[in-house]
Amino acid sequence: MDKDTAAALELSIDHWMRLVALAKRGSPKSFWAEGLRSDTCALCTLYISPTAKCRGLDDEEEELQDCIGCPVQNKTRKRYCEGTPYLEVYKAALLWEDAFYAKEGQPKARETLVYHCESELEFLKSLREIPQPKKVTGGGGGGPRRRWELD
Repeated sequence: MDKDTAAALELSIDHWMRLVALAKRGSPKSFWAEGLRSDTCALCTLYISPTAKCRGLDDEEEELQDCIGCPVQNKTRKRYCEGTPYLEVYKAALLWEDAFYAKEGQPKARETLVYHCESELEFLKSLREIPQPKKVTGGGGGGPRRRWELD
């Protein structure tokens, strides 16, 4: 993962941490203000046109490049966050907003929203790269060599 993508992933994780907090104790207005749109997601800003790396292509070519290289798309093999909890968050947020203003079923709707927001947050955290053991080449050092150290 390149530095820009890693930084965008961390910003996206921070964004979802705020969304979880707002789902737990905020109002729908504050939740929607934080945003579920692509322009509020650092990864989307990096990988979805017109802000994506593919600037300079025509609109149709840009759309074909949307999400390509995004760690979410790399994991799910789908574009626009399909295959992640994101779409369930969006549906749950709409239901919570309805329940909030109708003053009926709001605790259950909030609980469902929190669950899906936490699921999305955990999904994003799972995309962080795990450092791999360094491959050591050459002989020095004397002791037994681990499997990944063998040439």
